[in-house]
Amino acid sequence: STNEELETMNEELHSTNDELEHLNVEQTQRSGELDRINMFLEGILGNLGVGVVVVDREKSVQVWNAASEELWGLRRDEAEGSDFLSLDVGLPTSELEEPIDLVLNGESPDEDHRLGAVTRRGRQIDCVVRVLPLDGDGGARYGAIMLMREATEAEDPTKP
Repeated sequence: STNEELETMNEELHSTNDELEHLNVEQTQRSGELDRINMFLEGILGNLGVGVVVVDREKSVQVWNAASEELWGLRRDEAEGSDFLSLDVGLPTSELEEPIDLVLNGESPDEDHRLGAVTRRGRQIDCVVRVLPLDGDGGARYGAIMLMREATEAEDPTKP
């Protein structure tokens, strides 16, 4: 009977091992898919030609693209996870608190602002910032997306 119990236990272990191998293959496939999606999104964010910052409802930076790094001199790993309003960059982030709140609270579909700023190279610019909602399934508002770029000379300085 002990031998039969050991054989049964061995079969159970073999079955569990097969399940674990299957799960490992599935996880590897999903990890590969996630890597491809991340590369795709990085490619999009990197080639938009504007600074893209995504904040959650607490205004914590979730995404900080390469153009934002170039504009403000703060690396992604330094910005992500930080409170956007407390970032020490040449953009007066405190002036964006109200527009972000209006979008986060659903009081405005988007907000456009033009701010005086200083780039990481110390150059004075007029920065156009567009604040958009980040909505998920069912309309749940997860955060806000900010698109930042230098205003062109052809643009009307009174308009964002």
